[in-house]
Amino acid sequence: MSMRQKGVIFTELLPSFVKLLNDKKIGIQNAIRNIQAYLMDYINSYFSVPFGNQNKVLTVLKIGNSFLKLEVGCITKTKADVIVSTNSKSLNLGSGVLSKLLIQAAGNSVIDEAKNKNPNGINNNSIAITNAGNISGVKYLFHAALSHFNGEKHAIQAIESIINASFIELRSNGLTSISLPALGAGGFGYPSNFVSKQMIECITNFLKLDKNNLNVNIVLHEKETELIKIFENEFLICDKPHLKKVQSKEQKLKDSNHKISFSNLKAKGKFTIYYKSDIEYKAALSQLK
Repeated sequence: MSMRQKGVIFTELLPSFVKLLNDKKIGIQNAIRNIQAYLMDYINSYFSVPFGNQNKVLTVLKIGNSFLKLEVGCITKTKADVIVSTNSKSLNLGSGVLSKLLIQAAGNSVIDEAKNKNPNGINNNSIAITNAGNISGVKYLFHAALSHFNGEKHAIQAIESIINASFIELRSNGLTSISLPALGAGGFGYPSNFVSKQMIECITNFLKLDKNNLNVNIVLHEKETELIKIFENEFLICDKPHLKKVQSKEQKLKDSNHKISFSNLKAKGKFTIYYKSDIEYKAALSQLK
């Protein structure tokens, strides 16, 4: 075959090669778009509200004049004056899963406000405050700057600093309720057992010294089943010394899961309320008033 013949064949086939390459390029682009769409659908479904329009409270501790609750659901559906989220110190809001969820609910105006107030970002273990945008019933968002896990010593300082800073701002603004995620668990690499212990210990220590009536919620998603179990166990560990002081045979009732119910208990101090429905939960809370 002559060079001329080869040139003719190549010229005739060239459009087909170009079309094939374009088809592959389009195919790759479509595949990327499909993957992105799948990931967004997964994230949205993961953080969808599992209990209709309200979250579910699993456990309640009464600490002084305040309540600490373990709540399961979507953090944007929590009932609180303030929602705390975790971010990097550059305040690149919307980059993490939780932060992205809040921005989707609050609106992009929150990003602009955070950048205008903190153009250079903030220090680790501190918080930036913005309005809550379109999130109904919530007044402020506290954006906490957290670094990745680098040993327990630094992690303890981080969790304590963020919780204390959040509570101080809560009180200084005359607010009474706040919802927090599991600080550092997940993308920041903090061990779940460590997070549950440190958070509950720090919150408990603060509420013991505070004479105000505060409502504090730790909000976890229903699909975080292992994390929920860990926090439930930590609530029980925190509560055990007080259970021994107040329970008696007449007061102790066991449900089908052999958990203790204190819905009819009239006692002071900390205790845990277990319930099967919202009606039972409200009835239990009425005993505290």
